Formats: sequence, C-alpha cells, structure tokens
Amino acid sequence: MSYWELEQDRAIKNFLKNNKNPSKEDLFNLFYENFLHPDLETEFTHKVARNVIEISYDYYLKLSFKKKFHFLRALGKLFDVALSMKIWEFQLSREDASWYWKGVPTYFLTLSHLTEPLETLRNEIGIVDKKRLYSKIVCVEGETEYNFIKTLYLTTRTSNFDFSVYNYQGKGEIKNLIHFIKEKNRQGIRVFISYDRDRQSNSFNKNIKKKCKVEKIFGFKKDFESSFPPKILKYTIEDYIKRYTKSKIKPSINDIEGLLAKPQPFLKSFMEKYQIQINKTKLGNILGKVMADVVNQHWNEIFNKKDKKKIFNFEIFEFLKFLIS
Repeated sequence: MSYWELEQDRAIKNFLKNNKNPSKEDLFNLFYENFLHPDLETEFTHKVARNVIEISYDYYLKLSFKKKFHFLRALGKLFDVALSMKIWEFQLSREDASWYWKGVPTYFLTLSHLTEPLETLRNEIGIVDKKRLYSKIVCVEGETEYNFIKTLYLTTRTSNFDFSVYNYQGKGEIKNLIHFIKEKNRQGIRVFISYDRDRQSNSFNKNIKKKCKVEKIFGFKKDFESSFPPKILKYTIEDYIKRYTKSKIKPSINDIEGLLAKPQPFLKSFMEKYQIQINKTKLGNILGKVMADVVNQHWNEIFNKKDKKKIFNFEIFEFLKFLIS
C-alpha cells in the first residue's frame, strides 16, 4: 500500500469517527479534500462525486461502521477510474493522435493500470455486500459439467448463467485450484465450487475452506452425470451414439436405471457395459442443449414453485439453483 493510500485510509477513519450522521456535503468535502484531483477535469470529477453521493447516500447511512469504511474505500478507487476514463476518452480519440503518439504504437497499454483500482473496488464492495458483486466464477471438477454450463448459457434465453467457468480437472489438482481461488479472492470475484462426493471429498473440502474463500460449495451425491433423470440421460446417450458412433445400441430406461444404481460413476458403468468410449466435451454439449430446453419451458417450476413435479426433484435441478444463486 502506498503512502497516499495510507493517508486516504487515515482520512476515512477520522471522518467516520467524527461524522456519525454526515450530510451529503460532509461526504463531498471528504472526497474533495482526499480523493479528487485538485487540477485535472475538476468539473467532471466533482459531478461524479455529487452523483455518487446522491444515489448512494441512504444506502451508505444504513451500513455498519466497518462496511462504511470499505464502501468509502471503494469510492476512492471509483474516482481514480473515472478520472482516467475521462482523460483517455480524449487521448484515444484525439485528432492528432498519429502525430502525438508517433513512435509509441502500444500507447494504449497504459490503460492496463486500471486493473488495480478496478480489482480493489470490486474487492471492497465484496466486503460491504457480496450479493452486489456481478463477477463470479464456478469451478467444476470435470469436462462434462464445464461444457454443460457453457452450452447452457449459450442456449438459454436468460443471463442468469452468464458467469465464468473453470475446470480444475479433479481433486488431485487441489494445489493448483487453491492458487487459482486465492487469485480470484484477491480480485474480489465470488467463487463457487462443485465436486463429486467420494473418498477424497472430506480432505478436499477441509483444505479448500481452510486455505481460501469460497462462497458456496455443491457436492454431487455420486457424480455429475448421475444427477440427471434417467429419461434425460437415455435421450442424451441415444443422441450421442447416433451422432458420434456407428453403434446401433439403444439402451432402455431399465438399462439406464440399472447403471445409475451401481456405486461407480455412471459413465464408467456405461462404457464398461457397452464398450463405447464417451467424449465428455461432446456429451456435456448435448446435456447442456437438452437442459436448456427444459429450463426455457419450465423456469418457474424449477426455480420458484414449491410443489414441483417429480422430475424436478432430481439433483441436477438443485445444481441449477446453486449456479444462479
């Protein structure tokens, strides 16, 4: 942390100590004296400060002492970003740019300095109210669920599945996963994790929770593929066989249910029984498209109604609710 940032923190603490119920003008004076540039684009930055105060004043007053501190910290970074945006609006569009920036073909890379204030802003608001964060990432254990979620987002008619997805490729990669999550924690991004419950689950959970911050964790009772209703699995497997193999096999519902009843993962049981290799990327794509149709047609029944149809009691629908929470 720089000397200037330490001074800003000190100013915020003094302000909070001496202003239990500050007026809008008190807040503006705090920003004016400690955060707004005294010379550059003053009319613009003062207007930004006034707008922020007008919009967020009532919300700010309801926050706890600690949350007020982090909220004001976030606004400090907002003013840095706003000033930079205003300056670069001119620099990027100026008429004499070819002459002014001659010999500096990557002049625009200076914009990358916004990474730090933006990440800090997001992190501070995450402390105030993580539900207001728009950025989240879902870490999944395998290729099937990774492609399922990606396809679900592209195929559904809703933005609820608009988030990043990361395939950590199994519990054996926990060290890399922890490093990855810590970096997302630093960036102020909410982290969700799903996994298959097995012998490694307990130590996996304990290590993750001990070493990094995770907002929500979802554990499949057996594995991702086994969370689907047998009818959907049957349709998906038939579609996969038709598209990607020369086999004429058509598993019955009884066959699918029998494989689901086995203790080992569904795909392992299926490949052993039928000697057909399943590409998880392609299977995930098909499952995503099938489930997208179900979601588009039955959104209210899946996510809102309490008295659901029997089919919506399968684990995959709990996973969908986890994804959009």
